Amino acid sequence: MKQKTVKCSLCKANNLFASVFLTFFLSLSAAQGQEVISAAGNHHESDDKSISWTLGETVIETFKADENIHTQGFHQPVITVVSIDEIDLPGYNITAFPNPAKRYVTLNVEAQKYENMSFMLYDVNGNLIKQGRIYDKNTDVSFEGLKPAVYFIRIIEANKNLTTIKIIKD
Repeated sequence: MKQKTVKCSLCKANNLFASVFLTFFLSLSAAQGQEVISAAGNHHESDDKSISWTLGETVIETFKADENIHTQGFHQPVITVVSIDEIDLPGYNITAFPNPAKRYVTLNVEAQKYENMSFMLYDVNGNLIKQGRIYDKNTDVSFEGLKPAVYFIRIIEANKNLTTIKIIKD
């Protein structure tokens, strides 16, 4: 007995709709970046503070396998820095205070010479905020106009990273 193939115009329409929908959805997700499906939410920002919130996220679960952890959800409760470069070089003692900072941080650099030393201030996303030269033992780095957040100061001598210091701005 031979099977008959029936061409269904509704099936073709459903396949076409699925293809168009999938293409449209993928193009949106590629252009949008982070996105959340929730009942409500908003983002508010002032000069020195910001707040984001969502209500009713549909997927928020944490999975653990061995040492790997995957947390779902748009708003993550904690950002953890895994490592900060630190090279133990004899003849250098580098500290930063006060930490947490309000208006400025003083870099205390004890070294034999300062001629090729500089600092670079980065935000938590790795964007360079400011940079400058280190001329003597104490150098002030202004945090005026910066939002309260975590920042990183990298101390460099002749294109060699000496240390990176995590600074919290109140």
